[in-house]
Amino acid sequence: MAKDYSKKNPQQLLKVSGKDTFVEVLNNGFEIGKVMINFAKYDEKKPQGERMTDNVTIYMDMDKALLLAKDILSGKIAALAEKEKAGGKKYPGAIFTEMGGTSAAALANKGKSRPDGGSESRQFKIQPGSKVPFMLVGERGRGEENATGLIVPKSSEVKVMVPFSVDDLKIFAIVVESHINAYRVARYVDGSAMTNSFQENKNKGA
Repeated sequence: MAKDYSKKNPQQLLKVSGKDTFVEVLNNGFEIGKVMINFAKYDEKKPQGERMTDNVTIYMDMDKALLLAKDILSGKIAALAEKEKAGGKKYPGAIFTEMGGTSAAALANKGKSRPDGGSESRQFKIQPGSKVPFMLVGERGRGEENATGLIVPKSSEVKVMVPFSVDDLKIFAIVVESHINAYRVARYVDGSAMTNSFQENKNKGA
């Protein structure tokens, strides 16, 4: 299937579409050091504006996103995929997983508590496909917050899967890496990434 790389949102860095799903990378979270990865499932038969049926939004730390990009471009992810597929499973498992989510307390503060009162788990996965090289997966469901604040998944209620070719995955990596690096360079150029501690201390009379 031909891929749709069209960009309609100015904050959208990349969009890759499947048959009735898509995943997009956005810069909405750059100011807080995050890359936003949004998975969506839609129904083209529904009226315009009502076609979205499910979505999973992931906020990934920039440094983790850069590391993933390096692993993709170095061939590490492809090697892990081949190793996983060599196991002979009909549905190969994930070779990369990023876990996140929102705690029950945070959901309650936003007035968005789950019916079960639990935390919301959100996961971003990369796994080998059975008919395509890779599948990028967004999952959402019930989770539990552990002692370190990590939301541990306990169930999967929504799963959005987008097929990726080898080149799709490389483009994903290049876009993520180039935009993060450009953003960081821009912050140094305009001075927002620099803190003049000497001047601050002088102003405080230190």
